[in-house]
Formats: sequence, structure tokens, C-alpha cells
Amino acid sequence: MKKHIINSLAVLAIGLASYAQTTSDGYQYARTQNFGSARFQALGGAFGALGGDLSAVSANPASSAVFSTSFGSLTVGSNNKDFSSSYFGTTTDTQRNNLVFDQIGAVLVMKPSYNNTKIEKIAIAINYQQEVDYRNRLTLNGTTNNSIANFFAGQANGIDANILTRQELSDGQLESDGFVYDDLGFNNALGRPAQQAYLGFQTLLIDPIENDNARYVSGVVPNTSTQNTTIVSSGHKSKFSLNASAKYTSGLHLGANLNIHSMEQRRNILYSELNNFANIGYEINEDLFGIGISVGAGAIFTSDNWRAGLSYQTPTWYNMTRSIDEFINVSYNEDVTIDGRPVTGIDIDPSPEIFFEYPEYSFRTPGKLSGSLAYVIGKKGLITAQYDRQDFSKTRYGSTFTGSNILNQNIKNTFQAVNTFRIGAEARAEQWRFRAGANLSTSPYKDDTVDGETKGYSLGIGYDWGKLKIDAAYVNTTSNYNETPFENNNFSNSGNVDLTRDQISVTLGVNF
Repeated sequence: MKKHIINSLAVLAIGLASYAQTTSDGYQYARTQNFGSARFQALGGAFGALGGDLSAVSANPASSAVFSTSFGSLTVGSNNKDFSSSYFGTTTDTQRNNLVFDQIGAVLVMKPSYNNTKIEKIAIAINYQQEVDYRNRLTLNGTTNNSIANFFAGQANGIDANILTRQELSDGQLESDGFVYDDLGFNNALGRPAQQAYLGFQTLLIDPIENDNARYVSGVVPNTSTQNTTIVSSGHKSKFSLNASAKYTSGLHLGANLNIHSMEQRRNILYSELNNFANIGYEINEDLFGIGISVGAGAIFTSDNWRAGLSYQTPTWYNMTRSIDEFINVSYNEDVTIDGRPVTGIDIDPSPEIFFEYPEYSFRTPGKLSGSLAYVIGKKGLITAQYDRQDFSKTRYGSTFTGSNILNQNIKNTFQAVNTFRIGAEARAEQWRFRAGANLSTSPYKDDTVDGETKGYSLGIGYDWGKLKIDAAYVNTTSNYNETPFENNNFSNSGNVDLTRDQISVTLGVNF
């Protein structure tokens, strides 16, 4: 059947996601994953009381003072993710496999040159460590009678239709789509929801309710809609730590870090919907970049075979930029009429291009408190445990972020503190090392059906030549969550996702 292309809008915009999406994004940008050296991963990340590992330096700054000699390490690995999504009864499996640059760093251990019997040694360290791998590929595919046109109607509710309408200029021409779109973000300060409403309004997907220009209904009345959403993302989040620490003769180790954080994420959302009314395509390309800073402090106390650790990392203060490039295409069936007129009789300017830019904004992630305990069984091995607490309800967008007050209140109402429990054990046989670990993180959401617990276990092996060391680790992590690409009161189609992550890492270390 012949189709008539009604409109094609290409929008390049630097700005905001809708409030619900941005609330969820805040957690994605604040969280971390279990990356680091192979030994660190194999013991489940429970290194706060042990020290003597460069990834442990990033977790507890006192860890560098545990090293007996200067040391450097490099870690690389493979990160495989399996996604199994269920969307209105249809299951779709996808996979993403990537090489990962986990960690690189070095520590310099020095004896004090002055006569001070209280300080046994001083350590200076630097360490780069990946915290999150954003590279994912997920597909939601299924059939429902809730069209994405309802999403655009929900974004438009409360906005007068005159604001979404292009006005006639003095020369008889209509305002450009770029001008109206830009005006919604700046002069009217209505932000991204209004800009998305404009897309739906100009493509005739939504109509104002009769006698109420600020309430909308879907212009699409399908029997069923076949929907497919593919989300492909890339990028990473990392931390670079500058560290100084000291060991005292009493067995006390104290240290501090200055951490520089880097975040970059690129995400493509490709949505398609086919029904008896129209064929709808909607694409979003989003780029996010951020540089942040935080400070960490920690202590380790050793007594005989026991080790105890305590550390705190302050909130991370980011300076962020964000860009969004959107494209919507609606192709109606030729027999479709709107307001009693055939669609082919409505004149709409095709294919306008729009550039839109918001200022930089600040973003703050919550601080983290960690406590740990370990027991060293002579030269035979060790057992270690750690507890972390991070309250994601304290994530905050800066005041320059449009709608920050609403967003921050939504975050406070949506999220809670995450409690993470880690355990690990290591057995030694001459130069060989055998390791195992496990960790459990509670849900960051007050409603744990949105995102449940994250569980992981790990295995590892190592060989120590004295000057040279090599370690390997396998980590398996599982989680379950709901993926909602577009969300408001009218439209919240979501898929349930089971994620399994398998990572293999190898670390080469050298004493010098």
C-alpha cells in the first residue's frame, strides 16, 4: 500500500531527558562496577583491610603503606554481557563482548631519611582504574496496543498548543522548526519534555482535546502495535587516584587520595512501531561527558594476624555536558484522516534541521563509607570481608540543570542506600595462589522491582616469582532490572531484563 511521508524532523540538541528518564540516568552515572586488578576482583573487592594492591589503593588510601617494596601493575581483560529481555511476552537475547583496560598504576615505597621512630615507611602511589563499562546492546521487541503516540501526549499535557504551533512571519513564511524548538528550551524554559511534545505535535501523532488546548490525546488509534527498541551504548567511567600514605610502628596505616574522575557515554535508542494506522520511527543519539573530583581518606590497623580497615570517599563533583540528536519519521496509511481530512491534504514543512544547546551543569554523586576485617593465616592464606554503604538518594543535579529541583526531589523519593557485602579467601601453596570471592549489593531503588539485587562470585589464580607476579581472575555477575526507554504517566512500556556479565582479567605485576 502506498504511504505518504508526513514529516521528518532531524533535531540536534544539547539538553535534558524527560524527568523520569533523567532520574534513572542519575543512578547510572553514580554507580560503579567491580573492576581492578585480577587479585582484587578474585577476592570480591574485599580489600579494605588487606591493602598491598593498587586497586585497593583506590578503595582505601591507606593500602599503599602496606606494600613492602615499590611495585607496579597492569591489568587487561575481556568483558562479556548477555542480555535476555522480556517485552509483552516476547523474549529477545542479545550479547556484547569487549576488551577492557582495567587498571594501571605504581607505588613508590620509601623509608624516612630523618630520625623518626614513629613512622616506619612512606608510600606515594598513582593508579588508573575503570569503574563502569557502558558498552551494552539491548533489544526490546513485542506487541501491545499502547502506542508511543501516548508518550508524546503525556509530554505535551499542560502545554498550550499555541506554543507548539509555528506562527506566520511578516513575509508570509512559517517560523522554522528550529526556532520553535529552541524557544521551548530557552525562552519558555519548558525543557526537553516540551521539545519532545513538539515532535509529536508537528507529526500529527497528538491532538489537543476539544475546548482544552493544554490537554492532549493520541492521534494514533491502533488495534495492536508491533514495537522494537534497540539500545546500543558505549563509553566508560574511570578514576585516577593520586595517593600518599604512611605506616606507623604501632601498626597503624593512614592514607589519603585525590581522585580525578572521567565519564563518557554514547547511547543510541532506535525505536520503530508498526500498526494499522501508521509506521513510526524515532531515533535518539545521546552523548554525555563529565570530569569530576573527589577526596578519599582511610586507615588500616594490624595486630598479630588481624587486619581492620576503614575508609571514606567524599561525593564526586562533576562538570557535565550533554548532547542529544533526535530524528522522528511518521508514515501514515493512505486512508487515514485527521479532523475529517485526508492526511495527504495537510501541508507540513519536511526535513527541517535544528541545533539546540544548553549550558554546562554540575552533578554530584553520593559519598561511600567502607569498613573491613581480615585474618591472615600465616603463610597459608587469608580470609577477608568488607561492607560498603552508598546512599543514592543523595545524588544531585546542579541548579543550572533545568528542572533540577523536581529532579532532585524525584531522586530523593525514588532511591535509597545500597549496602554491599563482600567476602574473599586466598590459599597459598609455595609460589601458587588460589582465590575465591563473592559480593552482594542491595537494590538502589525503594521499589526493588525496578532494579533488584546484584550478585557476583569470582575465582582466581596467581603465581609469584618474587620480583614478577601474574594473576588471573574470572568474575560472574547477575542482575535483574526493568528497562523503560520512554516514560511518563501516559506511556511506560518496559521490558524485564536479566543481565549476566562474565569477565576474565589478567594482571602483570613487578616489584622494583
